[in-house]
Amino acid sequence: MKRLSIKQAAEQTGLSQYTIRYYTDQGLVPSIQRGPNNERLFDQQSINWLLGDHALRKTGMSIKNLKRYVQLCLDGDATINTRAEIIEQQLAIGRQKVREAQQQVEHLEAKLAKYHQTMADHNDDSYNPKNW
Repeated sequence: MKRLSIKQAAEQTGLSQYTIRYYTDQGLVPSIQRGPNNERLFDQQSINWLLGDHALRKTGMSIKNLKRYVQLCLDGDATINTRAEIIEQQLAIGRQKVREAQQQVEHLEAKLAKYHQTMADHNDDSYNPKNW
């Protein structure tokens, strides 16, 4: 694979150039190369880092933990257990967010059912806080 410019890397990954710059500036793309004018150049490994970083960021992983994870990846196979622990911790956070989101959905569903019942029965709006 030839080396891609930041624009081409953005097109290939679907990430914005700003996001790519941020990830590279944070040291999250250790395989990044630089051209003669110090422009960022991306090979397939760099693209893989970008996609992997972004996937973990979308889970809510902090930059601090992502930097640690990247460093552990660079440190090799001896860090697999530690990397798995980081992913387990992030998974627990994700599961908690899902539980909270489910509670929010259930609350909204119950509230909407009450509104529908009020409208069907032509009752007064007792769910408006100004009427409490």
